Amino acid sequence: MAEPFPATDSLINLHAATLAQLVRVPLESRYAGILRLGWNDLSAALQSLRDAGAPLPVGLDAERLAWAVAFNVESPSTSTVANSSSRRGAQGYVDRWPLDTPWNLIWSTLAAPLESGRESKSQEAGKPAAATLLAELALSVACEQRKDWQNPGSRPIEIEEVNRAFEFVYARDNSKVIGDVYSRFGSRAGSPESVAQEAWSRVFCDYWSSGAQRRFLGTSRISTLVCQVARFVAYDAFRGGEAKAMPQIESLIDVLRIDIDPLREMLADELRRHIRQCTSHLPAKQEVVATMVWFREIPAKRAAEALQVSEPAISQLLKKALKAVRNCLRCQGFRCGGED
Repeated sequence: MAEPFPATDSLINLHAATLAQLVRVPLESRYAGILRLGWNDLSAALQSLRDAGAPLPVGLDAERLAWAVAFNVESPSTSTVANSSSRRGAQGYVDRWPLDTPWNLIWSTLAAPLESGRESKSQEAGKPAAATLLAELALSVACEQRKDWQNPGSRPIEIEEVNRAFEFVYARDNSKVIGDVYSRFGSRAGSPESVAQEAWSRVFCDYWSSGAQRRFLGTSRISTLVCQVARFVAYDAFRGGEAKAMPQIESLIDVLRIDIDPLREMLADELRRHIRQCTSHLPAKQEVVATMVWFREIPAKRAAEALQVSEPAISQLLKKALKAVRNCLRCQGFRCGGED
C-alpha cells in the first residue's frame, strides 16, 4: 500500500472550503486532506465493489482513490501532473460546479448512495455497502492504462488486472446500453448491439487506454457515460455515418468467405446486421479490438499501442474473434468458408 502524502501546515480545512479554495491548494496537500477526512467513504466505496464481485486490483485502495478525487478537482490542462497529450477535451470538477460551491456539497454528491435513499450512508452491521459515485470512479480507475494520472509511488496495476476490470464493467453495463439505444432509436440507427459496440470502443479509447485524453470524473454512473456516447453514435448514423462502416463490413464478408449472392441486397443487409450482432457477443477485449480494427479501420499497430499489447497479441485476438463470428454465423444458417 502506498504511503499517503503527509498533511502540511497549510492544509486547507475541507469542511469550510469552496471549490475555488481547493484549486489553489497544492495537489499533494489536497490529496492528504481528502484522504484524511474521507477515509470512511473511500473505503466504503471500494467495499461496495467487492460486494458486487468486482475484480479490484491489489493496488486499488483508499489512497489511490483519494488521489483520483484530488486530481479530478481541476482540469489536467491546468494540473502540474498532466502532460500535453492529456490536455485536449479534459475536464475537472471546476467544469461541473461553480467555483463558489462548498466542497462538502461536492463530496456529499460523490459519496451519497445511489439507491434513491433506500440505504443510509452509515451502513448497518453486516449489510453490504451502498453503491456510490465514488465506487464508479474507483471502477474507472481500475480500467485505466495511463499511469501519470495515478498517485506517484503507488503499486502499478498490471495490464491483466486492467483487462479484468474492464470485462467486469462491460458485462455489468452492456445490456443497459443496448436497452437504452433500443428504447430511444429502435433499429433506425442500425442494430442497438452495433451502436453499443462503437460506444464502448470510443469510451475505452478516450477514457481508459494508454493514449486516453480524458479522465472519467465519477459524476455519473459509467453506464450513463456509455449510453450518452451511444446516443451520439446513433445520431451520427442518422446523418449517414453508418455508411462509412460499410466498406469494412464488405471486407469482413470477403474474409469470412460467406456464400452469398451479392445481388441479393436484402440478404446482404441482413448479413451485415448479423455480423454486428455476433461481434457483440464476443468477450469484452475481443469486441473492442474487433470494433477498432474491423469497423473503425484503426491500424493494428495503433490498436496495440492503445491497448498496451503487442501487435501479435492483436492478431491473436482478431483470429479468435473471426473464428467466433464465423461459428456464430454458421449457427444462424450462413455458409462460411475458411479455416476454423
